[in-house]
Amino acid sequence: MLCVPGAAPVLCLPHAPNAGAFVMHVASSCPLVANGSLGGFDLTVAFNKNPLLCYDPDDHRFYPCDWGLLHSCATLLAAFLNNETTWVQRAEARRQACTELAAQFWAHTALRRTPPQVRIVPIPISNDPDTVRLICHVWGFYPPAVTIQWLHNGLVVASGDTKLLPNGDWTYRTQMTLRASTAAGSTYTCSVWHSSLEQPLQKDWSESGDRDVAPTPHSPPWLIVPMLSPQVPICPQG
Repeated sequence: MLCVPGAAPVLCLPHAPNAGAFVMHVASSCPLVANGSLGGFDLTVAFNKNPLLCYDPDDHRFYPCDWGLLHSCATLLAAFLNNETTWVQRAEARRQACTELAAQFWAHTALRRTPPQVRIVPIPISNDPDTVRLICHVWGFYPPAVTIQWLHNGLVVASGDTKLLPNGDWTYRTQMTLRASTAAGSTYTCSVWHSSLEQPLQKDWSESGDRDVAPTPHSPPWLIVPMLSPQVPICPQG
């Protein structure tokens, strides 16, 4: 049971019939705008995940943000916390931490640049020996914006938007497929443009040259599988 003294009547939230049935927690956040500067500060006291009290950083006060059954409880609790400087000081300390840490976290997250890796995987077409399906895998890059083009003997033959997939480590991957001829004298190039690169990253493939199909210990698992067996589905999309 949570009771707040100094109120008339004394504020007591309902007793939980089972231990752990009710939970109160405090959550704070500071959204950043596009240039990395602080866009505000939010602090909420929640009851069973529902906002009960909100903090106004301009007035340095708590106010009720539950307008349902617990509104009267929220009003009494806000009055108590506003008269108790400890919680206001705690809220201001969190806001100051946001101000100091925002630039540091922004530099290591949103502003960082991670260059892509590129590999071309050829997949034979069983009913057409003169044609091969070339898959240009691009992975491990950040930010997500990337441009991919296929060139045939130096001329652009394919370009366009590709589906981006997150790797779960703040990097992304994508791929572009091209149906290519296995005729001698043809060189196909996958050209990748990314903000982390001073010039396009290019990878060549030709029937007589290096097919670049040998997996390495650093190859991601979703890339190794199609390289080992052309019969399995190509690179899962989700």
